[in-house]
Amino acid sequence: MGKQFDAVIVGSGISGLTCGAFLARAGMRVCVCERHTKIGGYAHSFNRGRYRFESGIHSVPLAPNGLIFHLLRLLGVESGIKAVEHEAMYSFSTGKETYKVPANLDEIVVQLAADFPGQRSNIRALVGDMRKFYETLIEPLFHFEEHFVEKNNRFIAKYFNHSYKSHIERFITDERLVRILCSQWPFWGMSPENSPTIYCVLAFYVHALEGSHHIPGGFSKLADSLALAITQRGGVVRTGAEVTRMKTEKETVRSVITNKGEEIEADLYVSNISPYLLHREIIPEHSRNKLWLRRLNGLHPSLSATALYFGLHHPVKSPGGGALDFWFSETDYSRLFRSIVNPNSKEPNHLVFLQMLQRDEAPSMLLFSFCRAAQSTDRHQEKHLYAEKMITAADKLIPGFRDAIDIMEIASPATFERFSGNTSGALYGFENTKNVYGEAKMPNTTYLKNLFQTGHWCKPGGGVWNVMECGYTAAQIILHRGKGKKGKNAQDR
Repeated sequence: MGKQFDAVIVGSGISGLTCGAFLARAGMRVCVCERHTKIGGYAHSFNRGRYRFESGIHSVPLAPNGLIFHLLRLLGVESGIKAVEHEAMYSFSTGKETYKVPANLDEIVVQLAADFPGQRSNIRALVGDMRKFYETLIEPLFHFEEHFVEKNNRFIAKYFNHSYKSHIERFITDERLVRILCSQWPFWGMSPENSPTIYCVLAFYVHALEGSHHIPGGFSKLADSLALAITQRGGVVRTGAEVTRMKTEKETVRSVITNKGEEIEADLYVSNISPYLLHREIIPEHSRNKLWLRRLNGLHPSLSATALYFGLHHPVKSPGGGALDFWFSETDYSRLFRSIVNPNSKEPNHLVFLQMLQRDEAPSMLLFSFCRAAQSTDRHQEKHLYAEKMITAADKLIPGFRDAIDIMEIASPATFERFSGNTSGALYGFENTKNVYGEAKMPNTTYLKNLFQTGHWCKPGGGVWNVMECGYTAAQIILHRGKGKKGKNAQDR
């Protein structure tokens, strides 16, 4: 084929679609190649009979004045998304205590101050400090159209190797309150004492500031809206089109080859797939960079999970009564996390309950337990044995839960890898550890001049909000390097 396109996006995760949508808005002819039959990566749903299940995403900051709707408005596709706010950010229980964190910042501050009156001034100081992170790293994103600046690396460097827990303890002296503020560690899949300060502070603060929401009908609507922003500007989104290799010459990608033997040429390429696949398999060996491969070898995929998707005869309430609840068998998160990565027991010591509370749909629930791919099994018998233990644990927390189950689907790390292409079924890209957040995660640019990267394997990491930011930033980097600009009014197409 000749050059039909200006840009090829490899993979249709939310980040790749965001990047492609902004390139299309700038006048570029965009082609998205997706190996699966559905677009969106983890942001898609599936049906079993009368039940619809979200594959993994259940809670995203989607305030009307927040970043995601800002991006959707810039693309002209905001009308396709309706967001409904959860009544709480999350709740957790340990057997000894239960705590529900409210949905918005003002309520959080009021409730924490009421429950911990001796920490009132410390709470205000902590929230004020979190605000500085937001002002420095997030507010500039709202002004990229007028003034594009890449991340403030000087600010980021101050927090290299600093953990989220140690940062909280700079302000909060009450041990129980520290535990409450660290209890959302499943949001990023790493124990609080090893979690990166910047990632976790912003994860908490953005949810508090913008709220936690779901999209009636599923987060696939977000993927569909972003795809529309590409196709209505002349681009194409292809499913069942897996990019299996690239042709390169003189530090430049010349074309990609799909599983169907089609060769697609473009001026630039954006990878929204696992960097393990990209740099070890798809880029030809003669063009691979040894330093990058060494860097990749020093990183590790994040946790995956055993996930149970339940269709229910009737609605049941999760332990905290909300859309997102965590249960921990103990209050020592560090010891609990160590037992996940080095299991010495086959009994679940934590559970995550995710529930879509939509009146017009048959009731369903997602229950998952973290694990590493190497420690899980995709074999039928073992998988069902562990699922039975998860159900037993859930039934103790929700009396009558077992009797409410109509149907069940089980997903293992191998399932997540098979359907999403994420190495080891990683839920968050690379591990979110304090020593790799700033230095070692994949950047948007690569050693090939016209190859870029985006997605949860890049900075800043996992979650819909983060990957949309990453896709938007990647597009701005490309456009401000003079790639693909098509005229003064191209962005208004």
